[in-house]
Amino acid sequence: MSEILRFEPFNSAVEPEFWASVAHHKLHTARLDTAPGDVQGSFGCGRRHTVRNGGESGQTVAVPARLRVTQFGAPPPESRAGDGNGNGDIVVSGRLHNTNTVEDFKRLDKGALLREAGSLVLEAIRSGRASEDPSLLWGFVIVSFADLKRYRFWHWFGFPAVMADPADTVWSATQGISDVVSDVSELEGLVGGCARFVSETRHGAFLGERRNGSWVVHPLSAWDACMAGESSGDVLVGFVDPSSHASRPGWPLRNLLAWVRQQRLATRRVRVLCFRDGGLQGVSGAEMQQRAQSLIVSVD
Repeated sequence: MSEILRFEPFNSAVEPEFWASVAHHKLHTARLDTAPGDVQGSFGCGRRHTVRNGGESGQTVAVPARLRVTQFGAPPPESRAGDGNGNGDIVVSGRLHNTNTVEDFKRLDKGALLREAGSLVLEAIRSGRASEDPSLLWGFVIVSFADLKRYRFWHWFGFPAVMADPADTVWSATQGISDVVSDVSELEGLVGGCARFVSETRHGAFLGERRNGSWVVHPLSAWDACMAGESSGDVLVGFVDPSSHASRPGWPLRNLLAWVRQQRLATRRVRVLCFRDGGLQGVSGAEMQQRAQSLIVSVD
């Protein structure tokens, strides 16, 4: 029996240097001008850590799904270029609405700002731009007030989501990647291929195609070619999953599924790879099977 797909929401994590740059901009450039500005954030693969007490076996602790806000102003082009060094953080852009008073901060229509941001996501999906740049699926909104006399900052985060009607459901049990891809060499190829693709392109979403017993990773723009091929039944829609929940995928999947629904599908059913193993490049064999944390979710 199917059940409604549930998502693990983002936790916001604002770096101190971000507020320092906002304060500098407010004092020296914006002053009383409340025009929104560009901000940059990032997220990476979800992680679970084992906390040990001396020599005893420890408890596994899930790290919350975080979107880190690091920079005020538009990101430089090189921040979206891959470096191939294993850094798989996905850079996303948002808009900061910094108000002049705490009363304005409380009164601002945050719902309207979310709807506006959501319309930009829909436009990127319908125009095809999100196929070339998946980061357009994950814009966000910050509303803030900076009390520069006391150096205190109020802030509110919004992450727009394109709602499915009817709601997306899970039609089979969520499984670990090593349970689905049981062959060790195939597992190494899929995990390693995804990690390299993300590191080199900084694309937070991709396609995995099983071809002749091995996995090939493609950008979203290869959808039509993948689905037209003989291996169309062995295609995974993948994304960098910031969630570390045992069964729930992270928030970025919501808008990625909206992108999937926009494609020409004979069925609503799709298998999703929630990729959490960016740090396993170079790991192989039984260790790969043991440490892999990615999930496969079957969505209807």
